[in-house]
Amino acid sequence: MTGSGKGCDILNAQSADQVQISNAPKGWLAEFRQPPLKYRPIPFWSWNETMEPDEVRRQCRIIHDAGWGGAFVHARVGLRTPYLGQKWFEACAAAVDECSKLGIKVWLYDEEGWPSGISGGSVPLADESFRHKVLFARPINAQAPERSVPVGGPQNGLQVYHWTSPLGSWRFNGTCYADLLSRDAMAKFIDDAYASYHRHFASEYGQTIVAQFLDEPCAVVHVLVPAGAVAYTDCLFDAFIEDHGYDVRPHLHLPFRTAQTRRVFACITPALSVGYSK
Repeated sequence: MTGSGKGCDILNAQSADQVQISNAPKGWLAEFRQPPLKYRPIPFWSWNETMEPDEVRRQCRIIHDAGWGGAFVHARVGLRTPYLGQKWFEACAAAVDECSKLGIKVWLYDEEGWPSGISGGSVPLADESFRHKVLFARPINAQAPERSVPVGGPQNGLQVYHWTSPLGSWRFNGTCYADLLSRDAMAKFIDDAYASYHRHFASEYGQTIVAQFLDEPCAVVHVLVPAGAVAYTDCLFDAFIEDHGYDVRPHLHLPFRTAQTRRVFACITPALSVGYSK
């Protein structure tokens, strides 16, 4: 039976689709069913207990057998093996070696927990000047939080302060967040969080080790600082003078949404880019 009705049009369309599939590049369907390594999922592999090399190797084999392309070595809450200590790198060596044998990839991570920037706490512990800092303002009759240091005198009923994070935060292994605007602090971070891995596994970079992941670095962790704070670092005022030709400190009392504050933020952003990213 022949005809040109709607049913025949559907059949013709189905036939055309079958022709397109049959004419697809050779191996396309096979790759879809069995994706190459570069297209496979790479999960976060939470390391949150005592990381024994034999157990690490066993889990690598499970990752491979599940069809994943590798994993991110991700230190998390509960980790019992000292982060970046000898036992840590023994476990990492087991992961890199076993994944190399299995033909899957390893991604490293630059932190214990998150956000990136403290290397498990070694950065803020190395020097008080490496700790998270902010500026904020309060009315002159209001009590400022502990550790607040006045910046200049009161202006128009406001006093500006700078404040440095104390140690002791459960979020940061009993330490605090770091000053990501400080080049000296970030030099310490790079050495601890990046160069330490390269010293152990230099020959595997670009081979089994693909890259190193970072997570949510920021200028201010707002939930841990006085309300209304903006990022601060020791060189901020000098950077402002260099960029704008005058000292901003006499003007810091102005409301944060004035042109003065926008200029302060304009100095904070490149300080974060240079201090952390470079």
